[in-house]
Amino acid sequence: MTERIPFPVVVFIYNRADYAARICAAVGRMPLSELYIVADGPKPTAEDRELCRRTRAAVEHVDLPCPVYRLFAEHNMGLGSRMPSAIRTVLARAEAAIFLEDDCIPSDSFFRFCTDLLRVFADDESVMMISGVNPLGE
Repeated sequence: MTERIPFPVVVFIYNRADYAARICAAVGRMPLSELYIVADGPKPTAEDRELCRRTRAAVEHVDLPCPVYRLFAEHNMGLGSRMPSAIRTVLARAEAAIFLEDDCIPSDSFFRFCTDLLRVFADDESVMMISGVNPLGE
């Protein structure tokens, strides 16, 4: 994909530094217009605080030729609250966005797929979201 992706890309991370680094590297190869990196706060254990610290450190120096926003919660909100709050924040600023979890490494064609379909269905109120999955890993 050579044209800039017209929608923000949002990456959800938590406490897996290797996953966070891999997905940010994959997404960083794309011509993004904006990147949001979202993290829930750690659970109240020393182990989780350390894992979350390492994960955030793994994406601290993500430097791309587009705005990079880090939406890091101070305290653990839980998945049921953190994801919706981040989605609301992003969609308050943008008409649509591409959301990825840290263990879902997208292929380059995924971004074309999302961009094309988000454009096609932009005014269709019967379509709430576009989703992609490749169970074959190809």
